[in-house]
This record gives sequence, structure tokens and C-alpha cells, in this order.
Amino acid sequence: MSQFHAVLFSQRSFMGGVHIRKSSQILGRSASSISLSPLNTPQNVSADSEFFRFTPQNMMVQIEDILSAIPFGKMQNFIIFMHFLMFTSSSFIIYNYCFFLMSPTYMCTYPDPDNAGLTVQRVCQREQFCSTNILNPPTSWEIDWNSKFSLNNWITTLDMHCSSSFEIGLFGSLFFAGYLVSCAIFPPLSDKYGRKVFTIGVCFVQVAAMACLVFVPNLQLYYLMNIIIGASQPLKSMIAYTHLMEWSHGHESLLSGILFCYDGFLFTLCPLFLLFVTKNTMLFLYIGLAINVIAIISFAFFYFPESPVFLLDQGRFDDFSTVIKRLYIKNNVDDQQQVKLNNLITRYKSQKTERLESRKHNQNADNQKGIMTTLKSDFSIVYNLFFMMLNWSCASFTFYLLNFFIKYMPGDIFINSIVSGLSCFILLIEGPLQKKFSSKLGQAFSFALGLSSAVMICFFDKQTNQIVLYSLVLLVAKSGAELAFAFVTLIHLELFPTHFLVTSYGICNIFCRMATMFAPIVAEVSNPLVPLTFLIGLNLLGVMASLVLKKKQQINLNQEELGK
Repeated sequence: MSQFHAVLFSQRSFMGGVHIRKSSQILGRSASSISLSPLNTPQNVSADSEFFRFTPQNMMVQIEDILSAIPFGKMQNFIIFMHFLMFTSSSFIIYNYCFFLMSPTYMCTYPDPDNAGLTVQRVCQREQFCSTNILNPPTSWEIDWNSKFSLNNWITTLDMHCSSSFEIGLFGSLFFAGYLVSCAIFPPLSDKYGRKVFTIGVCFVQVAAMACLVFVPNLQLYYLMNIIIGASQPLKSMIAYTHLMEWSHGHESLLSGILFCYDGFLFTLCPLFLLFVTKNTMLFLYIGLAINVIAIISFAFFYFPESPVFLLDQGRFDDFSTVIKRLYIKNNVDDQQQVKLNNLITRYKSQKTERLESRKHNQNADNQKGIMTTLKSDFSIVYNLFFMMLNWSCASFTFYLLNFFIKYMPGDIFINSIVSGLSCFILLIEGPLQKKFSSKLGQAFSFALGLSSAVMICFFDKQTNQIVLYSLVLLVAKSGAELAFAFVTLIHLELFPTHFLVTSYGICNIFCRMATMFAPIVAEVSNPLVPLTFLIGLNLLGVMASLVLKKKQQINLNQEELGK
């Protein structure tokens, strides 16, 4: 599995593209010099002892060294459990918009043309009884609750049977609007105040929002709660995710891959619930609400530590000492490991003053060189940034357009959702693809998968009987979107200089989220050729924009040739 899986999910959400353990090196963040509380370092350990030979005086101790020395045990297992527990709570809403907003099967009553005074019933579309321009409108209509496609969802709860496509698509657009605003506010705050407070606080926010959705069926309130849930999502998919990765040193790729596949598997699991357990989509809100409540109770009764990376990077050694002492007890750490780790922490603090002065000097230089100055000084950055904004927008828009549009696609929505949900496993081949070819070709290949499947979808009519074949084509389309997300994250490392790397992620993600806000609206257009045209056009644009990217080595070679 690729080492970049550790950053994939946070990139899908916004700008966690560089693993947080590296961010202090990339950004050059400084930390205040705070005195280190005693960490029980044995007094008889001399400067020439085995432990000091392990970290020689001429070697700078990095946060990476301390993380490597922290013994893995029960405390980390509990942290992993809590993150896996709470991570999918909002996914039960995000991944099921197609079911929440799917119109039921309607039965319309018409006068019997052969028998005066009698009526007949037949299946109809909502336009037939909602529109005033229909000839021979039905005398009445009702929901066919015997149909498996008639769900107790937001359409029935909020009586949106005759609502416009814009009003229905607005749910998803408002979610992305909240998401976009949150991305610009909370991630920087987490670098100042820590991960823990946001990881716990988001559970309280989502409990309140989901409780409103469960107990107060009001359209305007539902719109507002979708904004709030959208705003809360980056706190889980970025900040909480970062907290998990910072406590999982040495296991990032494995845990990230499992977490991502587990979360993506909900695309397959949720339709099975609706088919075999209940037709009430309120079940997903109950599950999300229960997950957050259980998480809050667990936080109240069990110790949940702050990120070690944050505490060390900010120089909060007293707090870090408290965390480590608890870890020693919880993980039953032996004396030798304690001495080794305490020695590293002491060395790290002793180097802090010198490191701080160096960082301040670098920061002053960086402050004088702003974003616009960087862009003006190197055209290759502007060139790659423009095409990466296109690639990010194409990947994000197609991924979410498929999620919203699936309820209008030919075939069976349940089979389509179950089969396409298996696309989460496509990421297991992302690493081998990148090694065998390149990130650039892998990204183009991902969009090509989406392009070819979108073209094939056009050849299926609405009443197709080839349900299994259609669902497999949809699986290819969804797999292409999944892979595209993986590669647009990965290729940044090969395109942009270190000092501009995180900024490039931020710019691309803000731009793509603004574009993705319109995906739910496009999905609701009555003419199915419109969404399919978007899928074909965006994937084609993604292929072309991927192929014209220039890696840093290629740029340097071109510049040398021009110099000659």
C-alpha cells in the first residue's frame, strides 16, 4: 500500500496533503521556549553513556526521532479505536444523499376511459401531478409503499414531492458551502490550540445537528443543519484524522488505508440496510447520532491525550510530560525505554533555543517573500498550479456528481450503489501503479477510466435490462474518481517546491470545493444528458490537464536548455 495513503482522506476533505509530521519542517513553525518538567531521567546517565551514544551530540534530535522512540501499546490502541468509532458518523449522511433525496414510486389515479365512473391506477412521475401544464392530469396520487424504491426519507418527511430540482439539490450545495468556510477557519486554529479540543468538540456539534434532523422536521432547519454538518466535517476528516496519524507513527499507511476502505465501504453497506433491514433512512441519522453520543461518553470516562507532535512543536513540554507519564503506565513501558525516550526529549529541548532563532530568521525571510512574490518569481509554479486546480476540480466534481446522480441512473439504485461502493478497494493498487509508471501517467489513467465509463453509460437506456453490466461500468467510473483523488494528492510533491507545497494544496482545494458546490444542482437537472456531459467533459479535461504537467526535474532541464 502506498505511503501516501496516510494523507489521502484528509486531502479529499481539504488540505492535509503533507503528513503533519513533516509540516513543521515545511512551514518552519516555531515554538515558544518552555521549561521541561522532570521526566524521571536517571541521574547516573552520563554524557558518554549508551543512551547518549545513541544520539550523539552532533546530531539534531527531531520530532521524528521522539515519535519513533514512543512505545506502541494500549494508549495508541484506544486512540485508534476512538477515531475509527467517530470517523464515519457524518459519512452516514454524506454518502446517502442519493437515498435521502430520492423520490418514491408514485401511483396516479385516472378516470377509466372504458368504464365511466370508474378509475384506474398506474405508475407515474411527480411531474405528472405537480405540473399545471400537463394534459389530463391525474385526479389523485399516492406513494406506492410496496415498491422497494419508496423510502421514508427527506422527500416524504418534508413533503417535497413537488419541490423544484434546485430546492432538492440545495441540500448538497449547502453542505459544501459549510465545508468550504470551515476549511478556511478551523485547520489554522488547530495548529494554534491543538487537535484534541476540535476532535472532541466536533462530536458535540454533530450531536446537536443530527438531533435536530431527527426530531424537528422543518425544511429551513434541515438546510441549516446541512450547513453545520458540512462545516463540522473538516474537523473530523482533517483535524481528527491528523491527530490519529500523529499517534500512529510507523503505522500511518496501514491505518489510513484500512480507515479509508472502512469508510468507503459504507457505500455498499448502507443500501443493504435499506434493502433488508428498514426502508426508513432515518436509521442513518440514528446511527450517526449514536456514534457521537458513545464517543462523547468515552471521552468523559477515559483519558484522551493531545497530539504529541503538536505539544513538541509548540514547546509545551509540561503537557507532553503528563501525556508521556500516562503512556508509561498504560503501556507498561520498561525503565530502559523510558530512559531512552526521556534522553531524546531532554536533548530536543536543549536544542530548542538555537532552533527557535534559526526558525525566526527563516520566517522573517519567508514573510518578505509572500505568495504573490513566489508566483511572480517562478512561472513554472503558476503553470502547474493552474492545471492542478483544474485536476482537483475535475476529480472532486466527478466524484460527488456520481454520488448525487446515481439515483437517476438506469438500472437498480441499490445494486448500483452496492457494486460501485466496492471502488474503495481500488486504492490498494494505487501504490503499484505509481511505482510502475509515474504519478503523472497514473493521474491521467484515472481520468481515462472515468472518461471511458462515462461514454459507455451513454449507450444504456433508462429501461435497460443489463443491470449487472451497467453496475460494473459504474464501478469503473467510481474507481476512476477514487484513483484521481489519490493521484492529485500525490503528484503535488513532484510539482511544487517545499516552501510552496502546503499553500498549493490550500489553493487547489478551495478552488475545487467552490466548483463542487454545483455538483448537486447539476445532478438534479431533468435531462440526464447534462450530468453525463459534465462527466465526459471533466474527465477529458482531467486527462489533458494531467499530461501537460511539468515535474520539477523536467522544469530544471528545460531551463538549462534555454540557458544554453
